[in-house]
Order: sequence, then C-alpha cells, then structure tokens
Amino acid sequence: MIITDEIEQNLRQRLRATEGGIVGAAACGGISARAATKLFARQNVRQLTYDAFVSGLSILEEVEANRRCANTEKSKGARIAV
Repeated sequence: MIITDEIEQNLRQRLRATEGGIVGAAACGGISARAATKLFARQNVRQLTYDAFVSGLSILEEVEANRRCANTEKSKGARIAV
C-alpha cells in the first residue's frame, strides 16, 4: 500500500494532537516505531501495518482524551474543596 498525500496529512494532523506521537500510536497498535515510520517515509507498507497503526492512533487519542477529562474533573474537585 502506498500512502497518499491526503492520508499522510490526515495522520500527521492527528498525531500532532497527541502527546504520545508516532511511538505511542505504534505501541498502541502493536507495531514497532520503525514500521510506523515507514508509513511517513513513503515506503510501500502492508495493509495490515497501516491498519494496526491507524487502530493504535485511535486508541491513543481515546486514552489521552479520557486522561484529560479525568484531570479536568480532579482539578474541579480540588477547587471546590478549597
């Protein structure tokens, strides 16, 4: 599978919004950071690798969103207790 410009831009935009970045998304998807890097090096990658990375990125986004939400709730509780 060859990654198109549009797909690459979409993935980069989603990665910029995360703290874990490419390494975190790769880890969540169960692939190596090196394999994930190939996606952006315009090398031919297997569909399975692409799917694993996109799945990992979705997991990373969800985990980070849940963590931000929990941190917000904790900080609101701390302000009320004061």
